[in-house]
Amino acid sequence: MEYMELHSCTAGQALATGRFPLIEKRSLQRRVAGTVKADIVSEKKPVVAERKRVVVYTEETVTEHFYGEAGLKKTLIDAGIMDPASKRNLHPERVLNRDESPQFIQYCTTKGNNILRRGAAKGKSTVMPDSENRECVTIDVVTGLDGFLYGLHVLISRECITEGCVLDEMNIFDSKIHKLSKLSTFCLLSNNQCGVQTGVSLLNREKMLVDELKQRGVQFPVVETTDNHESRYDEEVMKYCEDNGIAQWSEKSNTSGKFQMLDQVNRQFHVEYIKGAREHIKLRRAQMEAEFNRVVDESEVKLALTDFFIILSRIWFTWSIVMDRITAWRRVGVLPDRLAPELIPRDQFQTEPSQQAVVIAGPQRVEDFPASPEEGRPCSYIYQRHRAEAY
Repeated sequence: MEYMELHSCTAGQALATGRFPLIEKRSLQRRVAGTVKADIVSEKKPVVAERKRVVVYTEETVTEHFYGEAGLKKTLIDAGIMDPASKRNLHPERVLNRDESPQFIQYCTTKGNNILRRGAAKGKSTVMPDSENRECVTIDVVTGLDGFLYGLHVLISRECITEGCVLDEMNIFDSKIHKLSKLSTFCLLSNNQCGVQTGVSLLNREKMLVDELKQRGVQFPVVETTDNHESRYDEEVMKYCEDNGIAQWSEKSNTSGKFQMLDQVNRQFHVEYIKGAREHIKLRRAQMEAEFNRVVDESEVKLALTDFFIILSRIWFTWSIVMDRITAWRRVGVLPDRLAPELIPRDQFQTEPSQQAVVIAGPQRVEDFPASPEEGRPCSYIYQRHRAEAY
């Protein structure tokens, strides 16, 4: 619901001054806006994050991202993954990407990747599915440049993990590496107050990732590309990564939409989850009809966290294939054998860089780095900080 921005006053003052109290109904907004001066009534619009991202999408940002002092090319060369002479990636399995993606259990949003569109059988009126359970679960995904999908990490908003979360369907996660199909059956369930990534949960995930890499036989160090989420800057996480050969590397703030591999393929997961949820609701509906001996409407079927795990176990290994993941890497300008920034789609790019979009070489000392994401971190704040502390 959009609201009107106005001055606080009584009804009498409103009539005398022409300033109106809070108006919530859109139809009334339009009616009032047409009868008063424009400087009296104005709509308060939400800040769109994509507007900030468009500002920094320039050719200069692409150059800094790949070839800057803390760019991806230098990071790969320092890690021994790229040959400095031929500029070829020698070990694509040592390049990773991490990202978190929220998923509603049943609640249907009206925009974004979680949207559940109206639909109906031929000849019947369209019906919007019920949106009862607004609980949101976070999926932490890690994938490799060679298309390998690493283990599942689920973050839930719970004080403790109960027996209800331990289901027979989850037995397929048996902590094994399947090299031919490029899949890992490792699984980690984390709980905290908000169900989002924290330093503690990320540390546990990094420990599981090291086990996966060792079991797979991947040589260290590896480069883990990621965003600027605050969990990456946890001191214990950074120390563990340094000690175990994981070089965290981040893109410039507000550029993950173009430079983050998993941002190109996450929507696929949401779509597959919605499909799985629809089929699961049909099964639950049939079970309820058999149990209650009456017709059950789909709106009566409410999904819980246990249903989420059942759906997740059915789609996790099929929501994307190896080629989908390699294609997503290509869309961010990274191929298994080389860097290819020319392959990044240039829609939303600025032809002329604005003052905000000019990229300056990152600082060389730890104390020179911005303290918070709001101040805007340079390309690979994490990597530069690791290097500065090493000396």
